[in-house]
Amino acid sequence: MKLKTLFLLIGIILFIGIPFLLIPRLIKISIITCKSQYGPCNNVIQENLVDIKFEKLFTVKKELRNKLSQNVLVREYFIQYKFPNILEINLLEAKPKYAIADREKNIVLVDARGYVVSSQSSSSLPTLEIEGELGKIGEQVNKNILFAGELIYDMFSLYQIEYGRVAGDRLEMTTEDGIKIIYPLEGDKEVLVGSLVAIVSRLKETDEETKIEEVKSVSEIDLRYKNPVLR
Repeated sequence: MKLKTLFLLIGIILFIGIPFLLIPRLIKISIITCKSQYGPCNNVIQENLVDIKFEKLFTVKKELRNKLSQNVLVREYFIQYKFPNILEINLLEAKPKYAIADREKNIVLVDARGYVVSSQSSSSLPTLEIEGELGKIGEQVNKNILFAGELIYDMFSLYQIEYGRVAGDRLEMTTEDGIKIIYPLEGDKEVLVGSLVAIVSRLKETDEETKIEEVKSVSEIDLRYKNPVLR
């Protein structure tokens, strides 16, 4: 009786399991769709998928996984089969954190890892102007530009400074009070930002009668030195 029950269980498992193993190797995919949190996947991601051949479900799914897992523009993805011949990709595109512009006002958007994720004609993100050429989509900016980009993002969060400019070995920006801030392009970002916050707080720690005067007496804060210089 026990042996009969065992064979019955094995038969049920095979009956249920074999189709799951065979179907992906029998169904041929004819349509691939791609959606992201913004709508249709961007053109660069779409172009990366155009050379995938319409083969069996198992083969196409494997190739899609390889491509999507290596694409720096894709943070997460999920591939779903839809009857009768469709593979639907739902993915999370890399989210831009700040913008980088060149002297001609061409703009690219960069994510938190420093990868260029798109190019735009304009942007509402905090913007860093640099010398030289902008990176191409999918490329990573150099460490100095990444450092400066993170700084301009922090300055936007703290003081609503929307624009900074890399000039030589420094990053320059101006507060709404007209104070010029100069940062180095390397170092401990937390220490540098903390130093600025402390300085600005001290400038504003005055009576109402002298507050504006005290702020206006400083026109520049240079954080390139161990002891910041106020001019």
